[in-house]
Amino acid sequence: MFSSPRRTFALLALVPIISIAALFGMLVLDGRQDLTRNMRQSNANLANTVEENIRRVLDFYDRSILGVLEEVAKPEVMALPSDIRQRVIFDKAVSVNGVSTMLVADANGQVVMTSSQAPGASAIAIADRPYFIHHRDNLDPGLYISEPIISRLDNQAVIVLSRRISLPDRSFGGVVVLQLKIRSLDELFNAVNLGDGGRITLLREDGVVLSRFPADKETAGQSLATSPILARFKAGENNFEAKSVVDGVDRFYVFKAFDRYPLIITVAQATELPYAGWRQRTFGEGLITLTLMIGCTALAWLFLRELEARQQTAYRLRNAERDLRTILDGLPSMVAYWDKHLLIRFANSLYMKTLGADTTDNGEPVGGLIEGQRLVGINAPYFERALAGERQEFETPLTDGEGRRRYLLVSFVPDVEDGVVQGVFVQATDISDRKAAESRLLEEKERIRVTLASIGDAVVSTDSEGRVTYLNPVAEIMSGYTPEEAIGREVGEVFPLHDGDSPEPVRNPVAQALAEQRIVTPSQSASLVNRRQLRFDIEDTAAPIHDRDGRTLGAVMVLRDVTAARAMVLRLAHLAQYDALTSLPNRVLLFDRAQQAVARARREKTTLALMYLDLDGFKDINDSLGHDAGDAVLVQFSARMSAALRSSDTLSRQGGDEFVVLAPMVADVGGAEILATKLVELAAEPFLVGEHALRVTTSLGIALFPQDGDTFDLLARHADAAMYSAKRAGKNQYCFYSPDIARHTEQRFAEHRHDR
Repeated sequence: MFSSPRRTFALLALVPIISIAALFGMLVLDGRQDLTRNMRQSNANLANTVEENIRRVLDFYDRSILGVLEEVAKPEVMALPSDIRQRVIFDKAVSVNGVSTMLVADANGQVVMTSSQAPGASAIAIADRPYFIHHRDNLDPGLYISEPIISRLDNQAVIVLSRRISLPDRSFGGVVVLQLKIRSLDELFNAVNLGDGGRITLLREDGVVLSRFPADKETAGQSLATSPILARFKAGENNFEAKSVVDGVDRFYVFKAFDRYPLIITVAQATELPYAGWRQRTFGEGLITLTLMIGCTALAWLFLRELEARQQTAYRLRNAERDLRTILDGLPSMVAYWDKHLLIRFANSLYMKTLGADTTDNGEPVGGLIEGQRLVGINAPYFERALAGERQEFETPLTDGEGRRRYLLVSFVPDVEDGVVQGVFVQATDISDRKAAESRLLEEKERIRVTLASIGDAVVSTDSEGRVTYLNPVAEIMSGYTPEEAIGREVGEVFPLHDGDSPEPVRNPVAQALAEQRIVTPSQSASLVNRRQLRFDIEDTAAPIHDRDGRTLGAVMVLRDVTAARAMVLRLAHLAQYDALTSLPNRVLLFDRAQQAVARARREKTTLALMYLDLDGFKDINDSLGHDAGDAVLVQFSARMSAALRSSDTLSRQGGDEFVVLAPMVADVGGAEILATKLVELAAEPFLVGEHALRVTTSLGIALFPQDGDTFDLLARHADAAMYSAKRAGKNQYCFYSPDIARHTEQRFAEHRHDR
């Protein structure tokens, strides 16, 4: 609550404020009333002018129509030749080219004469026109004004002025018509300056729009009989302000009825333009009034609030200083202000505690010059540049008040006033822990670098887009890229991987690991062809790298060179099924193929031949020339026999100088005999070993499926028995298995068992 003097002063201050506001309100109301009165008077003057001009035009054209009626009523004129009659009748008529045209139609509505003598006019009929029907059905000889129509003479919009031709017996004799082009009215209206949004509308008394300016083709011919604005005029108002139902614009309307003609002219001017000027003046006056009112109010409040403002300012300053001290003391950084003489004018508690300096009871530092010089020390160049106006940021070591070695991140921000540096704001953050962490990180990084450089596998790391970021030395060797060349390239470009011997590249495991966010396990058949076209058989693994929040940082791929190991596996797999000397299938592979061939022969009911071959005289070569010569003979023999066989046949070495031929799909015994003969002949040809032409022969035994056995084991025993039979018969020949051979074999086996 105000005290009594203050309440009195407040009430006195309200008096001029209320007076100013009342005066302003009166000026605003008077200004609007004057504006409305002037606009209505201006509109009325315009309406009178337009009405008078249109009435003169109508009088002028009506006299022309009456002159034509007068001539048409004279029998002697109508009896004249058509060209003379045309000139006589329209001599008193006025026809302005491009503005108006007169015509005469008979009682049937057929045009018989026109003032323009337009071609084809005689073919025009107007019996359906409303104005013709009006004159035909009414005896009134007065002037009829039609709604806007399209002329059949030139297809232009016109208003028709017409009068009835009455015969002496008052019967209907036709009409005299004057077609007035609507655009001529637009030219007449265009001379009137209405301003933006202004309208002139010419109506018939029944509300039909004859013309509107500015031109509006959509409203021409429409009826405004139900318009609320026209209703106000018919109710007795002829000068008022209203909102248009057509475009929603507020306008001043003046209506004027024509003397002697069933027409109404309305002139409408938009209120926006004059009201805009009035509002602008009112706004300016309002600003002045508001300024005066605010000034009076401000003066009153200044007196009332001065004392309170002083007290509140002092209170806020104390609070702000306390809050600032609390905030600065709570910061994890050292904050101080040095003047240009190195005197510490302000410092927070962490600053003083770190330096081991003393403070006064209110927190102000003491011995500022000494402490400032001690902290500057080797950092004097930074301080000098800060005093020159340059902001400085640097790292520096410091021994704190307890004798501990610390590292600080220091910022010097110049305090510039009027272009002169008055001092420096100092902020120092203890980064000792960060420095220690950086040292540990560098040590760990060096350990990882040495470890990666020492391992025998290639290690590649990429970013999240699959671009190379690191190669260890083994990866450099395998890829053929130096780190400078590889970093930033797509990992698939640096390490193009293939599936086995296929030339087509396969999807890099890094791309798969990044796309599927999982560890990609090793591929057993991958290979790498580097930029120098060196090929490595590899086992590769890849895994995505994530940060602690699970975001993908990149990926790592490890490539192991397994070229030698994979070659050894293939070699062992080959030796398990092929003879080491001749590379022919061994017993294991022969057995597998024989089982399949027997099954197929049984299924397809075909013949299969199994042949056992043994070299005659081979032991003599080994004994005389050595095993190397014997091995050379075996290799040449294998090549010679293989060349003579079909691709579907199998030649197998069983050991020593003993071989087996598996020949499926043999036509008959004759086919087997032809093959055996060929093999025996080939074996008898000399073998060139060094300087020696060595000769051996072969003894060959044959067993046929199914007559000599229906299993491989049985066929093998019978073919072996037939081979020994060929040896007993003199060697260098072949022998088919027969029951006699079987009996001989059994007899020999029995004798051998008896001897034992």
